Amino acid sequence: MFKSLSFAHVLLSIALFGICICPAYAQDVPSTITEISAANNLLGLATKPHQTFLSAGLLLGSGVQQDAVHSPIRHNGFMGGVVLGLRAYSRDILVQLTSTNAVGLLAPEVGQSRNRAAGITTVHSNSALSLAFNAYTSEDRTTRFFTGPLLNTMLNLKINNTFGNSALATDIHLALGGTARIEQDFAFWGKQWRASSELNLPLVGFAQRPYYSTASRSIVANETLTLFDLQPVSIFTFPNLTWTTGLEFMLGTGNWLELSYQWNFYDYTYFNRVQAARHGVVLSLHVRLE
Repeated sequence: MFKSLSFAHVLLSIALFGICICPAYAQDVPSTITEISAANNLLGLATKPHQTFLSAGLLLGSGVQQDAVHSPIRHNGFMGGVVLGLRAYSRDILVQLTSTNAVGLLAPEVGQSRNRAAGITTVHSNSALSLAFNAYTSEDRTTRFFTGPLLNTMLNLKINNTFGNSALATDIHLALGGTARIEQDFAFWGKQWRASSELNLPLVGFAQRPYYSTASRSIVANETLTLFDLQPVSIFTFPNLTWTTGLEFMLGTGNWLELSYQWNFYDYTYFNRVQAARHGVVLSLHVRLE
């Protein structure tokens, strides 16, 4: 029952992320391949560290979730959506605002012939605002590592029409945490490229989760009706991880075209347990404003 998405796997993913970025510090960047001079990098961060980009992209992928409010059976299926963002560089600070919004049509993993009408429609939105400081920069500024605080909001709205008036279940997570991002500029075939990997990890915050379908604690206790039943949470009670890794290609106009992979996972047990993961490939255009 969802063993592949355990909290241990989340911690393993964090460890793998650390392993992946370590070689960037342990190896020198070959100047004949990756060093970008002012002559062929007039629009790059090595010579113009103050740059601002607006980005928009399309996400195509899959989703899987198991929500005890609706069913003990795991559901999976197709997910698609849009990714919007703002990225602003200075010499020592990177400010990012990103929002990933996806809609999925999920079907029961087992017993589909008997549960054809038991599909779940999910609307999953994850937005993050980060302020990352330059923790490491190579001498030629082609390798950069940023880290800093993060504000993350997540909303997952699930609808199972077979439940009638109890068809709706909503997960809300608002948290403070940390972000880490590594970038590597390099030249290939006479063109400019950028490889990057980024990890967003909320640490402490608040979450809203229904007790049973749409019933809140107040309803269960026959108390006065309240709209939200907020609970304080931490990474240990509500792990919520987003990892993005991609490759960008600079267009002649100074804009960038990016192909990336994005993975989001969260796990929360509060009266009824919910686990959800989203995988997606994102094609984005970053339009330079400054």
